[in-house]
Amino acid sequence: MTTQDTSPADAIIQVLQRLNIQRAHFAAFGSDPEWQGLASQHRDRIASMSVVTPGPFPAQAVASLGPRLLAVFGDQGPQPGQAQTMADLLPAAKFAQLKDYRVLIWSDVARERTSELTSALLGHVKHAQSQQDGTATVCSQATELRGELGGVRYHVQGQGPALVLLPLGLSHSQWEPMLPALREKFCTIVLRGPMLGSAAFLEERGRQPGYLRVVGNVIDAMQIRPEESVLEVGSGSGVLARWLAQRTRGQNPIVGVDINRYLLDEAMALVQTDGLAGQVRFQEGNAEALPFPDAGFDIVWSC
Repeated sequence: MTTQDTSPADAIIQVLQRLNIQRAHFAAFGSDPEWQGLASQHRDRIASMSVVTPGPFPAQAVASLGPRLLAVFGDQGPQPGQAQTMADLLPAAKFAQLKDYRVLIWSDVARERTSELTSALLGHVKHAQSQQDGTATVCSQATELRGELGGVRYHVQGQGPALVLLPLGLSHSQWEPMLPALREKFCTIVLRGPMLGSAAFLEERGRQPGYLRVVGNVIDAMQIRPEESVLEVGSGSGVLARWLAQRTRGQNPIVGVDINRYLLDEAMALVQTDGLAGQVRFQEGNAEALPFPDAGFDIVWSC
C-alpha cells in the first residue's frame, strides 16, 4: 500500500513490484518531477529514460543516467538553445529534435508528430536494449491488465521488454496515437492518477489552504442557494468541483466541463473514488462554444 507520504517515484516502483517488473524503459514529460525522482532515487530500475521536454530540467538529478537518457526538444522558440545548454551539462545523454515544432506543456505532440516521436523512442530503447546495463524485464505472456495502487492507475498491454509511459504533460491525446506501434514490440504500462503529471499539480494546488481561501471568497460572493445548478468551466482534474460538492453537502448538481480528455479521465476517476458521482459529473467541451443551452445553469464559474 502507498500512503500520502509516499513519493510519486516510490509509488511507481510499488506498481512495478506488483507487476513483477524489476527494470523498465520509461518515457515521460520533461517538466514533471516523477521521472526526475526515479532517476535520482531508483536509477538502477531504469533501463532507459526518454523525455519530451519544453525546456531545461535539473541536470544534476539525472546525470547518473548517462547514455540511458534521451531528451526530445522542438526546434522552434528558445528550445534549440535550451537543448544545447542541456547537452553541455549532460555530455553522455542523447538528444533528438522535432523539426518545425515547439514543445509546450499542452502540445498534442504524440498525435502531431507521431512517426518522429515513435522513431526517436524506439531507436533509443533499441540501442539501450543492446547495452549490458540497458535491458528491461520481459513480459513474455501477452495480456491486458488494469488496476490501481495507492493513487496510481495502470494499464498493461502487449508483450516484450517493459516500457512505462508516464503522463505526457497536458497533451490531449497523451501517448495514445503511438500505442499500436509500441505494443508491437513492448509490454506497455501506461500510468496515470492524481499522484502523477499535471493532475498531481492541479490536485496539490486545489488542497492548498491559501488557494482555497481565495476560491472560498468567490463561492461566498456567488451566494449559491440549495438546488441551484452549477457549471465549472475549465474543471481540470475536478478538484474544485469535488470540493464544492462537499462544501454544499450535495445540495447542488455540479457539472464540470473541460477541453482536455486526459484531465477529464482523471476527474471522472477521482469523483468515483470520492463517492461523489451522484453529485458531480464531467463532460468534454470548449469554453468558447459551451455545449449547453443558454440559461441552462443557475451559476457558472471558472477559476
